[in-house]
Amino acid sequence: MTPGSDIVMCLSCHYAHASDYPDMLRWDYSKIIAGGGGSGGCFTCHTTKSSNP
Repeated sequence: MTPGSDIVMCLSCHYAHASDYPDMLRWDYSKIIAGGGGSGGCFTCHTTKSSNP
C-alpha cells in the first residue's frame, strides 16, 4: 500500500467469487473493533480521518 497513490475498489476488501467470511470479505470483519487501534483488515486502508475539510 502506498498512501496517496493507491486506488481503493471493491476487490480491495472483497473477493470476486468466494471467501471464508461473510459478504465475501477478505478478512473476519467480526474481529474488527472500530476505535480499537487495529492495523489489519479494514484498518489497512481506513486509518485516521484527515483534519482537512
